Amino acid sequence: MSSLLKSKRRDKLYIMAEILEIARNGTLKTQIMYKANLSYAQLTEYVKFMICHNLLKKK
Repeated sequence: MSSLLKSKRRDKLYIMAEILEIARNGTLKTQIMYKANLSYAQLTEYVKFMICHNLLKKK
């Protein structure tokens, strides 16, 4: 088994990809937080970064 599959920690790129997948058809921040298993503080930082870099749009 590769070391990537053994690791329990997710890297930032994986988390951002997961957020994009969850938010693909539009959803609430709370739903993203629970589905991606993130704290509110973590989600806020990722969303702020992703909006700043035009990866997400806030409606």
